[in-house]
Amino acid sequence: SFVNDDDWYGEDLTLVNGGTDASNVGDARYNLNLGRLATLDYVDNLDWNGVPLSVDSGGSGETSGDQYGDTVLQLGLLAYKSFINDNDWLGEDLSLVNGGTEASNAGDARYNLGLGRLATRDYVNTLDWNGPPLSIDDGGTGQTNWEDILMYFGLLASESWVNDDDWNGKDLSLVNGETDASNAG
Repeated sequence: SFVNDDDWYGEDLTLVNGGTDASNVGDARYNLNLGRLATLDYVDNLDWNGVPLSVDSGGSGETSGDQYGDTVLQLGLLAYKSFINDNDWLGEDLSLVNGGTEASNAGDARYNLGLGRLATRDYVNTLDWNGPPLSIDDGGTGQTNWEDILMYFGLLASESWVNDDDWNGKDLSLVNGETDASNAG
């Protein structure tokens, strides 16, 4: 069995018997010798009152990072910068595995990245093409010269007239100036 707030009637339970010897939170904290930090979730500079926190404990061991950080924490000049640029770089070209191009100029960078000569082009033309004729499915004609293109599509656009040897289709109808017949007889 147990005793709770509803069952309790009497004086405050003493510290010796597992209580706080208090009837309210403020007195309980006082009786337990709790300080101001006991109710905080974190501390900041306003709560610190002591010697500088050592490096081993997560501090710098000094009172001013700008004044002592470079010697105690062994920080370089870049530690105080928000960003870096080409003027801050001194050393070999940054390797590919470290996010660089291993190059000091654009041409070498493209080479190291395995890019071809089309990498700098906005469009391609006939001089850039090296391969079989572009298929119709890919937007080409599938042919290598105009004659073959016209023949493939059944066009005789280069001819001024058509004769029997050029014709390969149905008989022309009367409305197109013919007899609508295949023979002379």
